[in-house]
Amino acid sequence: MAENHKILRVDAQGNQLEWVSYSSYARVQSIRAKNSKIFIAIKQNKNRLICVYDLSGQRITSWQHSDYSVSNLGNKMAVIGNQVIVGDLSNERLTVYSLTGDIMRHIPCAQLLRYNSSICEAGDNSVIITDRWSNKVYKLSLTTGQIEWTSTDVRDPAAVVCYADQYVLVAADYSSDIIVLGINTGKKCFMTGFHNFFLHV
Repeated sequence: MAENHKILRVDAQGNQLEWVSYSSYARVQSIRAKNSKIFIAIKQNKNRLICVYDLSGQRITSWQHSDYSVSNLGNKMAVIGNQVIVGDLSNERLTVYSLTGDIMRHIPCAQLLRYNSSICEAGDNSVIITDRWSNKVYKLSLTTGQIEWTSTDVRDPAAVVCYADQYVLVAADYSSDIIVLGINTGKKCFMTGFHNFFLHV
């Protein structure tokens, strides 16, 4: 949760722990937590930065991400092992950084379309990509750069997250449906609805 340029840390039970500060001139666009580190993609003026903090709020390192598209990064960052994977919308590719910001490689990714896509971690060396324009969900191998599967079971796929290295949960935009896909096959497992969810918040 963000408030006044700080991020609130909470434990698994929802108890407030502490606030972690970041630049007051920046807008957080994506955030990940891995191995006791917080990775934040921010927009600061015209720059896009990836900042890494420890859990006490001390900045460990930061680097500039060369994506100058008009769209924000949104939910387009993943952290897998010693890799930080960030969408480069200007060049329709994923940039893979080391944990210290060195560019390891670029992976062409035409499926990464402007603000209409999201990515998330999928196991040890793959990411899931959603594309609302084409109504498709993809699994992409970071090792080969190849698409492992494509699903057309979700209309207007938006936010995405993987669970237990078995399932891909995709939120359908403009509806209250969560579609669950198999992480290895992309096949639809089941669908659940959150009808009238916002009436109960």
